[in-house]
Amino acid sequence: FEGLTGLQYLNLYSNELSRLEVGVFDGLTSLLSLELGRNNLREVSAGAFRSLSSLQGLSLWDNEISDLPATVFSKLTSLQTIDMSNNYLTSLSAGELSGLTSLRGISLMYNQLTSIPKRLSNLTSLQWMYLTGNQLASLPAGLTDFPTNLGILYLEMNLLGEVPEGAFDRLVSLTELSLHMNELSSLPPGLFDRLTSLNWLSLSNNHLYSLPAGIFDSLTNLWILYLDHNQLTCVPSSAFQPLTALIILDISSNNFTCI
Repeated sequence: FEGLTGLQYLNLYSNELSRLEVGVFDGLTSLLSLELGRNNLREVSAGAFRSLSSLQGLSLWDNEISDLPATVFSKLTSLQTIDMSNNYLTSLSAGELSGLTSLRGISLMYNQLTSIPKRLSNLTSLQWMYLTGNQLASLPAGLTDFPTNLGILYLEMNLLGEVPEGAFDRLVSLTELSLHMNELSSLPPGLFDRLTSLNWLSLSNNHLYSLPAGIFDSLTNLWILYLDHNQLTCVPSSAFQPLTALIILDISSNNFTCI
């Protein structure tokens, strides 16, 4: 790519690339978007992206990446979105995401993550994060590694058997939260008390058999609530009374004997 100093968009989607060497994109100082999805990438060298300080969008989805060098993204100070979905990542360290102060969204869907990435609170611009389809069996109490301005968090299709009390208390800017298709049988009281901006909540496809009193009392801006495909037998009608903005309520495929 030597000499292409004005190039802004580079699409390498669906090729047979297996490795990105150090400096492979050197000279592409104007590049804004880099698409590397659906290759056979297994190895990304630490200096592969070292000259891409203007890059805003990076896609590495549907490759075979299982680990990344600690400083692989450290020069991408303008990066706004990154898609690493459909890989084989089992963990992501703080170093791998360090310096991404402009990052607005990250997709880590369909990897093999067993824990939440650390020190996400340093990503002060982060607005959405997709962790769908991983191997998360627990959440750290308070999610203290998450930035408080996060607006969208998808934790669906994991192995969560419980959610700690106060887990979402810091995430007061959340507008969308999905816990769909986990292993939840109960919820702690007050779990959503601080989420007064929430518009969309999915608790579907779990094993919930009851709901704590007042669990939805603070969700006065909620538009959509999915409780379908659980094991609920009876929910007092008063449980939904605070949801004055609600447009869609799905409580299908439960075991209701009363309403």
